[in-house]
Amino acid sequence: MNLRMRFYFVCICIATLFHFNSLSQAQVLEQDSLALVALYDSTDGNNWTNNENWLTGPVSTWYGIKVLENRVDVIT
Repeated sequence: MNLRMRFYFVCICIATLFHFNSLSQAQVLEQDSLALVALYDSTDGNNWTNNENWLTGPVSTWYGIKVLENRVDVIT
């Protein structure tokens, strides 16, 4: 494999890794996130023992929330 081919191969590998990383941080459906915000607001989420990342980051990073295929799958 010549140098140019190696360069293209490496570029494709890097692009693929970035694509899969962005998929892992994909947001959930809007209806799911709105339901979680309603849950947070109606149960005094500001005073929960642990509300890490709630309302600030991607839903998949909210404490106690597990996302599967862009849907909220588990609330613990």
